Amino acid sequence: MDTHARAMAGDYVAAIDAMNRYLELAPDAPDARQAKDKIYEWEALQPASPQGTQGSGRGSVGPQGKGRIRR
Repeated sequence: MDTHARAMAGDYVAAIDAMNRYLELAPDAPDARQAKDKIYEWEALQPASPQGTQGSGRGSVGPQGKGRIRR
């Protein structure tokens, strides 16, 4: 299943993981900005976790826009 299909199925954690992996492998990809924007969108759609954190635990792209991964 591809990243967007996972998101469409509501599996945002897997979609975010896959998109973060893509950005780790290709931080300077021409569509990196769009990929980061999708991560932000999917993070906002996730229900809040009991600890008050969102995401997959692998980190998410930082707001710097330079392909850095925030841990």
